[in-house]
Amino acid sequence: ATVPINENIVMYVLNGLFGGYTATYSDKFFYFHDQVITNREFRDMWEYTLKLTDSEKKMLIYHLAELLTKRFKYYFLSANCAQGVAVLLDTFIKEDVYNFNYPIYVPEELFHRLQQIDAKRRENKEAELIKNIRYIPSARRYLFYETKRLSSEERRAYLNITNNHSEDFVSLLKELDIASRINVLNALLAYQYYKLMASYEENQRLKEYKDKILLERLRLPIKKEIPLNIPEIPSPANVSPPSTFNIGFVNMEGSDPFSTVGVTVFRKESVGMNALEYSECVALDLNVGIAFDSEKIFVDNVNFLEIKDFRTFYLKEAKENPLSWKVRAGIDRYNIDDNASYDYVLDGGIGMAKKANNIGVFYGFMSASLHSLDQQYRAGPSLGFVTGSEFVKLQMDYGLEFGLEDYGYIETVQTKLQYQINKQHALQVSFKKNSQKRLTVSYFFYW
Repeated sequence: ATVPINENIVMYVLNGLFGGYTATYSDKFFYFHDQVITNREFRDMWEYTLKLTDSEKKMLIYHLAELLTKRFKYYFLSANCAQGVAVLLDTFIKEDVYNFNYPIYVPEELFHRLQQIDAKRRENKEAELIKNIRYIPSARRYLFYETKRLSSEERRAYLNITNNHSEDFVSLLKELDIASRINVLNALLAYQYYKLMASYEENQRLKEYKDKILLERLRLPIKKEIPLNIPEIPSPANVSPPSTFNIGFVNMEGSDPFSTVGVTVFRKESVGMNALEYSECVALDLNVGIAFDSEKIFVDNVNFLEIKDFRTFYLKEAKENPLSWKVRAGIDRYNIDDNASYDYVLDGGIGMAKKANNIGVFYGFMSASLHSLDQQYRAGPSLGFVTGSEFVKLQMDYGLEFGLEDYGYIETVQTKLQYQINKQHALQVSFKKNSQKRLTVSYFFYW
């Protein structure tokens, strides 16, 4: 999509959702897009190398030549880059790559479809479609792990130079031995590269400063480079598909038990097989309740949007925002004095998150929320963690919710335990306590 530089985030979201941008196919080399996405926009990438025949490659080139001058409206949730690539691949791959059955098409759909085609071909002993999948970390992630491996003494010198912007940085390195100087200079070069890429305007001073650091590094001996160990994030095709269908059983305080049936357009939960590094994004989630002793069917809950963004790594020297945040817009059902009432909720919070190596993530939030049921204005702190392995994950959250009208407070507890049978099937047990207690056991089918 053609997006103006430094576009306002609100306008970016609105234009992306409602077709305010136009998009085109590109004839630029792959490394150009690699530079833009990983080194300027600081997003991680996965490179999918497809094993195409000569005739398929020819068809791809011919069709691209026809498409280069075409423009189309760009939508985040339908006519996006992934859909454009899927439609393109459909012209010469014998299997159906693009599925026209659903009005929403997110990028993960393409990767899962390619994986399905590849798996089916291998099963039938046909030529595979996917030759290789390569993870390409962003320049920002590279810098984070480059500086993380510095010793405490080296890190002090590195932060001293980056914080003070000292032109005479050589004097700040004198107390270090040769090996440590090399490590600090390598980190400084990575930082200057990050700064140059983050600046959309030409900055001659930054270039000159980077050249000074490079010159100082060249004065020192050659040192065998130790490969940087950047933990790989699983590709979208190696985690669960984004949409779900679920059935469940609910036992809620003040109500007879009932069953639920639900569907979610996009679900990436912290406890699921997730490529978001413990963060969470759930959009357009609807659950319908069915009473056991009658034919009564009712809306149980709705999540229009629920996001938890855990900032588990950030660059202090680049003055990056360290705050994690969360937001939820939805509808909850409560059984008050045997009468069902619906609470329309808008909830948001900011806080801090800390990743503990491979154990999980710990977090704390200060939240504020607006409700349609009393009390309407609420706020309070919460603490929690997510831990587990690839197939079993546990999330626990404890907080206090203060009413801002009549004051007083209640304790809130939320626990989720999910067992991932495989990429498409999972079992989840959740317990929630606020003004009522609720236990839910669910089966999820990812598609």
